[in-house]
Amino acid sequence: MIAGVLSDFDRDGYANVLGGGDCDDGDPRIHPGAVDLPDNGVDEDCSGADLSLAELKQLVIVKERMDKLTARRAKLSKELAKVEADLTKLMGGTAKIGRKKTRKKVAKKKKKVAKRKVAKRPRKKAVRRKVAKKAVRKKVAKKVVRKKARKKVGKTRPAIKRAAKSAGKPTLEEVVVSLIKKNGKPMAFQSILRTITKKRLVATKSKNFANVLRRTLSTSKKVKRAGRGIYRVA
Repeated sequence: MIAGVLSDFDRDGYANVLGGGDCDDGDPRIHPGAVDLPDNGVDEDCSGADLSLAELKQLVIVKERMDKLTARRAKLSKELAKVEADLTKLMGGTAKIGRKKTRKKVAKKKKKVAKRKVAKRPRKKAVRRKVAKKAVRKKVAKKVVRKKARKKVGKTRPAIKRAAKSAGKPTLEEVVVSLIKKNGKPMAFQSILRTITKKRLVATKSKNFANVLRRTLSTSKKVKRAGRGIYRVA
């Protein structure tokens, strides 16, 4: 601090050394922050160049524009505050109107419901009687159906058992088609037979399953012969 004061020869508060920034320590009118007179050939504020009249005019224009914009912003903020106040008033009014309307609608609905209840009271008894009669008829009809079903059960039991066993299980033809499709190319008879027997894809009681498979392949419409002992999907 003392070194800075001692090195300030023109006593303008800015030294030429130690970061003082004084570009001419012999003239007290020249130092950082001084007023730079335009187009006089002297850099009074030590900015590195003398201020020109064109630059000064540009600065004045910019300042005027900034002043106008700040004034406009203040005006717009006032207008916006007024609009927001009006909106809050309107929203409060509409909410009150909406509440009144909903109350009226609820009261009307309650009146209608009460009228319907009064009108339905004598009808309920008649409806209950009809429902009771229908229930009795249904019970009688169910008993008749059960008796008929019991008579038929004795005759149809073997067929029902067979259908239950086969229901949901794929046929041998369908198994062969799926195997060929998974393989992506025609398959030989022996490979088809081997995969079915190894993976137990078909449940059979036949002792000679190979003959069953041959018969299925020869009569199948979904599987065609591609060569000797080779089959493909039709």
